[in-house]
Amino acid sequence: MRRYREANAEQLRAEDVARMMRQRGVPWTRNTVTAIERGKRKVSMGELMAFVSTLEISAHDFFHDDRIAMVRLAGDVHMRLGTFIGLLEPLRDEYLRQDMDFMSANALPAERQIDKSELIRSMLDSGDRFEFLVDELSDVQKFVLGTLVTDAERRAAKRFGVTPEIVLLASHALWGEGLERVRDRDGRAGNAHKGHRTRDLYDELREVINQRL
Repeated sequence: MRRYREANAEQLRAEDVARMMRQRGVPWTRNTVTAIERGKRKVSMGELMAFVSTLEISAHDFFHDDRIAMVRLAGDVHMRLGTFIGLLEPLRDEYLRQDMDFMSANALPAERQIDKSELIRSMLDSGDRFEFLVDELSDVQKFVLGTLVTDAERRAAKRFGVTPEIVLLASHALWGEGLERVRDRDGRAGNAHKGHRTRDLYDELREVINQRL
């Protein structure tokens, strides 16, 4: 790691590497990097995955060392270095980078985060069918949309025979928010009997879903 820092065109400091990892959601500090470089701290597989996905060089170039034949994974479990590097190389795949970017979204700079409200708004404004819109999302966008789905959308989806994401879009098209929040708001406002109100909401949702399915 120290060789990588020193060979990097930007002359990375230990703090730079720590910051890079914090942007991946891994709480490293300068002292963490220093301890690893001195061989005084082990690195978990999760940390390793996050680190490799940020490298500007290949895993082979980073880890390859003619002096090392085997890597100790845990206890008495060892693996040939070449095999180990082969497992790490795919971590630089762009789709995996996107997944890890989102999974650490709270730690990423604002310009790299996915705005959930904007995502839904752009889908609704397109005027396309809900099913088509959901199918066209990238894996990361689908994950983002999925984080907004609640049990209310899942129950409604079973009733309508569609995905929870489609119910979520229909709810936002109608009320500008998810179904669970609509029901909670109605409950606080003392609206009609819960069972009757749920049926009313479902009727409204069904109409919008049928229009844009």
